[in-house]
Amino acid sequence: EEVLINEDLNNFQNSSQIKVVGRISCLEKGFSNETNLILEIDSKNYFHLNFENEYFKQENIFIFPNQILMLEGFLENNRKYLNVTEVHPYIWKNITFQENQEQIFDNYRKIIISTGPFSPKSTFNFNAFDLLLKKAKEIKVSALILLGPFLDIENQVVKTSDLGADLSFEQLQNSLFERAATSLGPNVQIIVIPSTKDVLSFENIPQQPLEIQISSNYQQNIKSFSNPAYFEMDELSFYIGNSDIALNTYMGSFSKNKKNQNPIQQIPNVFESIFSQKNLYSMYPFLDQKDPKKITENINLEKIGNFDVNFDVENEDFPKIVISPSNLPCFAQKINDTVVINPGYVIKQETKGNFAVLTHFECNNNIRISQKIKIDFYTL
Repeated sequence: EEVLINEDLNNFQNSSQIKVVGRISCLEKGFSNETNLILEIDSKNYFHLNFENEYFKQENIFIFPNQILMLEGFLENNRKYLNVTEVHPYIWKNITFQENQEQIFDNYRKIIISTGPFSPKSTFNFNAFDLLLKKAKEIKVSALILLGPFLDIENQVVKTSDLGADLSFEQLQNSLFERAATSLGPNVQIIVIPSTKDVLSFENIPQQPLEIQISSNYQQNIKSFSNPAYFEMDELSFYIGNSDIALNTYMGSFSKNKKNQNPIQQIPNVFESIFSQKNLYSMYPFLDQKDPKKITENINLEKIGNFDVNFDVENEDFPKIVISPSNLPCFAQKINDTVVINPGYVIKQETKGNFAVLTHFECNNNIRISQKIKIDFYTL
């Protein structure tokens, strides 16, 4: 697999044509525009971006703060400006945004975060699941977080129940968990979170943990939590809602300027509002985006309050990591010192999709947790 790494900028001259990967950022608060955007290469280097050319007049292109992408263009003004000629918003392969942290701190652990479905809707082909396990072994993860659905209710095989006489849904699902546990070995912790689209789970939220039955040698290495879920892993605390909370909450909100907004730009506002309610499922109902008269996920209001979590930044009482998969482009944003992650989906439509890798640097305890982690997105 190809890994793209930015070269030393001193190797290039003015008017050099380059392709460079970085993180979009704004020089000032407020909405992004064509005069205040920069591309951060690392913690010290960045380009001012110039979009004044015919390409952007013809193409319908959106660029968002904190988006990691590859830009193509020409260097100008002593290599301080990049005259952008093309945008590659989807990074295929393993393009990693490098930060100085990995050079400073030698001790770190990696955690893969992935969301199903793990097979296309038309078949029970779990090649993408096997590729995910292969990647987990390659980067030597200490934990693998798997969010369902594992056996998707929208899968054609599930709908027809055509598994064969000798195989049940329970056996097939457990075979996936067995495969993960035996492939990664006894030193990797596997976390499983159900989905309302799992054929072997409950439709209403909150959902109970999935029943897992695998070989006794590996049973202690895999654990299923509820949806939503709150758990701790060393100094990291995770709060997970396995639903498209960001987009559903935004679509259900009211704003006079909504027609001129893009949902991904409103992610901080959405999650700040959710955090103030202390529950990822506090902004309900979740409505169908095509038919707002339909509810996509039912919330049991009598039980969901049992999953309230404090978001008290002043007293250091808040989840350090929030995970919520979404149909929006993959993102990782720091919101009130909580890192919110959308890992994407392992299968999107009928093709292989995305997953996230969280790197946790074990360093000085005086450094805030949000400064000790790095999120990279991969495409299978």
